[in-house]
Amino acid sequence: MRRLPPALAAAAACALLSLPYLSSLGSFFASDDWILLYHQGRKPPLDLAAHFSPHVVWFYRPLQAIHLSVLYHAFGLDPLPYNLNLLALHLGVCALVYLLAAELTGRRWFAAGVAAVFAGLWFYVDVVTWKSNLNTLHSALATLGACLAFARYLRGGARGWLILTWVLSVVGFIAKEMAVNVPLLLVLVWALCREGSPAPRLRDGARVLAPVALAAGVYVLAHERWVENIYPSQPGYDFVNPIQAVIQSLFIYNHTLLAFYRDPVLLPQVPRLQAAVHALTAQFLLLPFLLLWASHRKRDPLLWFGTAWMLAAFLPAVFLTGFHSSRYYYLPAFGAALILVRLFEMAWGAASRSPRRGVAMAAVALFSAYFMAANAMTTLAVLNADLAESDGARRIYEVLRSERERVDDGAFIILRNAPPHYFYGGYGAPEMARFALDDSSADAAVEGTGSISTQGRAAYLLDAAAQPARLQRLGP
Repeated sequence: MRRLPPALAAAAACALLSLPYLSSLGSFFASDDWILLYHQGRKPPLDLAAHFSPHVVWFYRPLQAIHLSVLYHAFGLDPLPYNLNLLALHLGVCALVYLLAAELTGRRWFAAGVAAVFAGLWFYVDVVTWKSNLNTLHSALATLGACLAFARYLRGGARGWLILTWVLSVVGFIAKEMAVNVPLLLVLVWALCREGSPAPRLRDGARVLAPVALAAGVYVLAHERWVENIYPSQPGYDFVNPIQAVIQSLFIYNHTLLAFYRDPVLLPQVPRLQAAVHALTAQFLLLPFLLLWASHRKRDPLLWFGTAWMLAAFLPAVFLTGFHSSRYYYLPAFGAALILVRLFEMAWGAASRSPRRGVAMAAVALFSAYFMAANAMTTLAVLNADLAESDGARRIYEVLRSERERVDDGAFIILRNAPPHYFYGGYGAPEMARFALDDSSADAAVEGTGSISTQGRAAYLLDAAAQPARLQRLGP
């Protein structure tokens, strides 16, 4: 029987490990989704001047604006096509993970393992379920594509690959502001791939990467001076000092490599072990140093490359107090997958040389299977919790939609017991009400997220916890 090609094995593994996301294909719109659809999605898809305008909702992300506009005009507020797009883009990222790992290592079966581990990790789960994260997927596709093109240029020297690197790097800047870390990631690819004496390497690296660095500098300057937020509020981002940023970086490393700490099935059966694993993840902040030491001792470039990739891909979010968010972990997951597969490979090699070879190899295989199973179960637990809130958000929208004929124009809707993650901080409530009521003058607020003033409007209360949920007019 012919051996399964590694690319096909990678595709099958990624598809299998992405099956949990099928349960979220019906998940409804949440907070920022309503805002972006209302202000960007309603614009005509071909109105490029509007999509590329510097007057934006929070951030300059033209690719997402165009994508949302196409989806909205084609499918309205049916969440299924949006979720299918998220899943398709995620599988595209998995394909690039495989191709980039294969290009960097020259080992296709190793790359298949990297792609499988990447697809199975749980800590970026919101990226594949939250419609507002289209920009994260766009950015990952552009960044990984640029790194793949650059690696192929360095291996083969064809100038077309270098030009593609520059083009995709620029595409990254119109996908998401996190693309400012692309020059650093390309430097890492260059350091891993390029051969020759130090002086030519530095000169060559500076020459081919200068356009990307220049583009990043121009982008930062333009974003600072040219881009203007048109939304009434701006999400608050507080920054930490460099020492705290280093501590956060070390925690990020543990959180990604020790991802089984969130195992919802087996670890809770042994509370002391669960507490020890949690303490190890949160407090033992020496793991990157140990792996860098192992990388130096064994002259293993993948361990240092994976570590550097994880930390560089997290910039500049690592300086935020709210750094611990799923969307920031998506691109760093490539470095984590590289490290995890390499560690498994090293452990398997050590076990095969052990005096108790069978027992040791079985232990390595069992732990690796447990690691992937724990990630899968955590993904399912997160998705199930999300779906429960999604049902509540959908119920709110449908109640308002069904009552729109008897609601006064310009009404103010007060939402009580609204799903917290689907109306985080009250974001999206006004836009959701305007869509549901077909009334651009309507307004809404979530009870408990700040002061509520109806300002002479007709006011209505919708308690999402009531059975059945219904709209109640307040006052005369």
